[in-house]
Formats: sequence, C-alpha cells, structure tokens
Amino acid sequence: MDSPATKPTVLAIKDEEALVGHILRMEERGFGLTITDVRKLAYEIAVRSGRKHCFNNDKKSAGYDWWQGFRDRHPCLSVRIPEGLSAARSSMLNPNVISAYFQKLGSFMDKLNIKDKPQQIFNADETGVSTVHDPSKVVGKRGKKSVHSKTSGERGENVTALCCVNAEARVLPPMLIFKGQRVSQALIGNAPANTLFACSKSSFIDSDLFNNWFKKLFIPNLPPQRPVLLILDGHSSHITVDLLETAVSNQIVLMFCLPPHTTHWTQPLDRSVFGPLKRSYNLCCEAFLRQNPGRIVTRYDFCGLFKQAFNEKMNLVNIFSGFRATGIFPFKPNAIPIQAYGPSKTSVLQVEVEASIENGHDVSKDQNQSRLTTTANEEQSVSAVNPQVPSTSSEKTYLREILRTPEVVKQRTEKKTRRVTEARCLTEREFLNELKRKEEEKNRVKGKGSKENGEGGKEEEKRTGSNIEEEN
Repeated sequence: MDSPATKPTVLAIKDEEALVGHILRMEERGFGLTITDVRKLAYEIAVRSGRKHCFNNDKKSAGYDWWQGFRDRHPCLSVRIPEGLSAARSSMLNPNVISAYFQKLGSFMDKLNIKDKPQQIFNADETGVSTVHDPSKVVGKRGKKSVHSKTSGERGENVTALCCVNAEARVLPPMLIFKGQRVSQALIGNAPANTLFACSKSSFIDSDLFNNWFKKLFIPNLPPQRPVLLILDGHSSHITVDLLETAVSNQIVLMFCLPPHTTHWTQPLDRSVFGPLKRSYNLCCEAFLRQNPGRIVTRYDFCGLFKQAFNEKMNLVNIFSGFRATGIFPFKPNAIPIQAYGPSKTSVLQVEVEASIENGHDVSKDQNQSRLTTTANEEQSVSAVNPQVPSTSSEKTYLREILRTPEVVKQRTEKKTRRVTEARCLTEREFLNELKRKEEEKNRVKGKGSKENGEGGKEEEKRTGSNIEEEN
C-alpha cells in the first residue's frame, strides 16, 4: 500500500537547505537568529522566488505553524538560550592567537623539560563568590506564572577566592579576600585547612595581596623539584618587579601563557573547576536557608559554606578535566575545538591579522598554515552538520542577496595594531628589564609632578602673604 501524499512545502527544498546553512553560519559567528528572524527570511525568500504562499503580507513574516514544520523537517535545529560573549573574547579566540600560544607554550615546556612532569605545572586564578547565591531549578506547579526561591538579599557581599592547583590534581589551600580594613576572628571559622585570609577596600585582589599569597602560601607548598611553571592570566596584580624577582630566585617560571580574553578556553580552573565549585556553593546556600528559615547567609557564614563546596569540587576529576580540555597536560595543541573559533570570523582583529599577512608583516608561515587548515576544517564541520547545504557559488542570486553573512570591511593600512595578542614569559630577563624601566619612568614622572605641585603651593603661599601685607 502506497503511503499518503505529503503536502508540499512553501519553500523549495534547496531554499530551505540554504536557509538552514545560513542559520548555522550565523549562530557559529555569534549572530544567532531568533524565530522571528527566520520567519521574516522565509517570507522574503518566498516572495523573491515567486512561489505561492499564505504568509502574512502586512507583517512580512511566515506563520508560526510554518516555523514548527520547518523545525521538524530539520532536526539539526534547536532553540537555545545563548551565553553572552564579549567582543574582545570573540575576536581574541582565533586560530592565529591560539596557534602562537601553543607554539610558545610547547617550546617553553620542552626547554624546561616538564611536559611529562605534571607535579611541576601549576595554574592559579581568582574568582568572585557572593553571599547571595544563584537559585537552582526547582519543581513547581505547571502553569504557574512565577516560582520564587529565597535568597539572602538583593545584592550580596563579594568574596574573592584565589585558588591554585597543579596538573597532578594537587590542591593548594585557598586565599580568601574580604571587603574591609581587617580580618576578624569571627570571619575565619570553619574555613578550609590552612586558608590564607586578607582584606581590601573592594574585596578584589591587588599586587600586594598577590605578592603576599605568592610568598606565604605558594612557595612553601611547592614540591622540591625545579623548575616550576605557574600559568596565570594577565591581571595587573600578577606583574610586579618584586614578585618576578622572587620567582626567579626560587626557580619559578611565571609565564603569561594565556593570551588576553581567552581564559574561558585556555585556563584549567575556568574551564572545569570554578563552574562546579560555584554550583555546589549555591546548593550549600540553599540548604543553609532551608535549614535556618529565619536567617540569611552573611560574611560570617561564608567560610563554612565555601569549605563544603571547596572540599567537594576541588577533586581529581575536575582538575584533570581542566588541564586536558585546555591542552596543557597532556600537551595537545588542537585541544580547543574548531567550533570555538566561529565568532572570530567576524572581528576587527581577524581582519587586522589578514591585512598584516597580505602586507608581509611578521606572521609566521606556520601560523598562516594553521589558520588556513582551521578554516578548512570549520567548513567541513558545517557541511557535516548539514551536508546538503549548497555552496555559495551554486546558490541562486536572490539567496545570496537575502542570506548575507556579516563581515568586517578590510581597511588596508600600514599601521600595526598595538594590542597584546600573545603569551609572554614574565620571568625572562628582557621582560624584567622592560618592567623595571617602565616603573622607574613612572616614578620619575610622579616625583616630578609632586615637586612641581609643591613649588606651586609655595608660590601661592608667597602671593597670598604679599597680598595680606599690602592690605594691612
């Protein structure tokens, strides 16, 4: 028995496939389309192709029932809630920057002979934890418009936690930074063992606090093997002359391995540790409020709740996953998936890099080859998701006009970018000398300015005194 005839689609099959390919390309580059956008594109394609349709001519949009059928015909599509990605992160995480980073990191680890020594590879980073937790999903009545979950306030007090682990999954005691002038004994109860406590005006870390952590907590807990590689981000508190000289004297190599605005993919703690840690902390806060209905979470309850989450989630699985996912240990330069580079295709930095390649500026052939290889792999991945999407050359003219992908216009200029887009070793003598020179110049300018202000004040006092004498 023959199957019943199906109702033909409003758009042609090739037009729908082209629309699917456009949706996936836009999502890959960080310009995902909403359901309304897709419906409007479908209307425009139907009008330009001359096919009969029953779409709304006033709203110039396809109906929602068309969208439901379109989604069912293409199961590779799904409505997702996107995560915000800053313009800086979307442009910096590109194949050129990451290729140069892994090339420098690999050669540096070979030089130190520590690629197969996980006990000598450390990662340290800070994260903010609030006394007001983020509520978890709860089970409620179907159809109810609003479901509430009790929290400790509108805005909580931030506490900065500085954590450090190595590739062998050894966990160092944390450093907790509270807001205030001094740390009272009431704050430090029930904290993780050997925690280092500090305070600042904003609860954020600064160079003095990081230097204190480095000397009092990091160095005493190091293994006897040397050298040690400490992987950090580029926060200003990590870069001081005193800190770097202390590191050199203790055979500790501080490498600014992580290019700016890429830590969401290149830092082990950010990749697989801090997320589970904060989710566990949120659950601990919810349990505390449930068990103490008349109380709220304050700074004095923080250490006990943080200890539960810290001991639970600072484990072997999460730490190993972080170092493996970032390609640091085991060393794997292609650990970052090619889909992560999608948003960088439409960025000013990518255009600047391509322009520098065309103008013959200093871009290595290996980086250029890596960029071309990655681009080819990305195209293969998109076609693998929807292999029937026609190429741009075979698409109809109206489809090329309607389904346009945003691109940054190349500006041919000989001016080189001043952005820092590469990893740097902070304990190299060249960088140390440059940092010292900048600090000396800064202190000289500051001293000159204060001297001029002092002389100006004296002249003002003289003029004021002479005016008083004339009046008398």
